[in-house]
Amino acid sequence: MIIDLVKEKFKEKKVEWIDISGRAKYFYSIYAKMISDKKSFDEIYDLVAIRIIVKSVPDCYRVLAEIHQLWKPIPTRFKDYIAVPKSNGYQSLHTDIATPFNVV
Repeated sequence: MIIDLVKEKFKEKKVEWIDISGRAKYFYSIYAKMISDKKSFDEIYDLVAIRIIVKSVPDCYRVLAEIHQLWKPIPTRFKDYIAVPKSNGYQSLHTDIATPFNVV
């Protein structure tokens, strides 16, 4: 449902994208994160993830803006690996958003 909403929004706003995919976090990954980070289940935000691949860096930031217009971003949960790439050259934007519980 989230991916369908994103595709609909991008079509409406004429945002170009190459691929949109999603996944749910596995139970073991959730458990491992709870143990390693000493967090309760309620503190785990990334239970579902979507990946949006675009053609250019400006498109990355435009997609981010559109996602943040659809759903409220969680302020402390944003990483800009484009402005500051990882040591292995990895570049992307990561954001956590608050969605209604019935949107999966």
